[in-house]
Amino acid sequence: LVHPPVAAVFTTDEEIGMIGAKALDFSLLKGSRMINLDTEHPDNVIVSCAGGSDFEMIMPVAREQKKGTRVRITLSGLTGGHSGAEIDKGRVNADILVGRVLNEAEKVCEFSLISVCGGDKGNAIPRRCEAEVVVDDAKAFVDGLTAALNVIKKEISDREKDFSYSLEIMEQGTFDVVTDSCRHNLVHTLLTVPNGIMDMSATMANLVETSLNLGILETAEEHIRMLFALRSNKTTALRFLEERLRAMAVFAGCSVCISGQYPPWEFRDNSYMQRLYKEIYSDMFGETPNVTAIHAGLECGVFDSNIENFDCISIGPEMSGIHTTEEKLSISSTEKVYTLVKELLKKSI
Repeated sequence: LVHPPVAAVFTTDEEIGMIGAKALDFSLLKGSRMINLDTEHPDNVIVSCAGGSDFEMIMPVAREQKKGTRVRITLSGLTGGHSGAEIDKGRVNADILVGRVLNEAEKVCEFSLISVCGGDKGNAIPRRCEAEVVVDDAKAFVDGLTAALNVIKKEISDREKDFSYSLEIMEQGTFDVVTDSCRHNLVHTLLTVPNGIMDMSATMANLVETSLNLGILETAEEHIRMLFALRSNKTTALRFLEERLRAMAVFAGCSVCISGQYPPWEFRDNSYMQRLYKEIYSDMFGETPNVTAIHAGLECGVFDSNIENFDCISIGPEMSGIHTTEEKLSISSTEKVYTLVKELLKKSI
């Protein structure tokens, strides 16, 4: 094969925070141009990706004893999805929705909150959320909240056709509940916290530039934990989103922990690798490849932040069912990408 000097880099733990790429000794690398093989369609060339962080808000709660009937509220059947790839699909976040439901419940009759729990991954849009409450008149509570939930179901039916809910009247007794002031604080936070798309790109058509997703909402004895996955294709926009959430957290009396930060790979309009790839693709197949960016993380951002004058493209063969037991790879598209890579290397000398 005809090619310039090549450094082949294989990393681990990309999906759980770019851990392998972050641990790489970049002094071992002498070049500044890279072909990243981490894309799922041979006709696409990715030229930018989002960076991100995990933003955790811990809301302290005080508890007291309350007599009454326990009622379980379950919201389920929502579509969910990946907080990067599907954040622009208008899918309802169950953790955000439960805030609206609890707000409606406050209009029905007095209740106390035992717990609320939804989602298990920060980067997934929650499909299900449960809340347990204590009420004096369970029937009146269920009847009133059912009416409100039916209104919500009708409102979101065009985009969440499988949404369902249940209201289960459980046992009577004395329960450990959060105080009314803590409950009001939680409901207010869920009603007002930003979630979903914050900004669209002005340079790439239909690209979400900045977003966040409340992926985990869970109750412990002394606090309620909210974990957000933040994303942006611009470093400064990501930092500003963190500051917005921090300001809200302080106002709500929450402590904050930011972790899992990884940098974005920002678009370059003077990229030699982009121009070369488009020329080669056009010569070989008689058409122009789709030049695109993604609102998800690639290791290119880590390389970009560590290599001066970094110039990169991300390509790959056709795949489906990514990260599932149904994952498939197209052999013919793998051959196509192999041919493209050989020609790229040959003309990069």
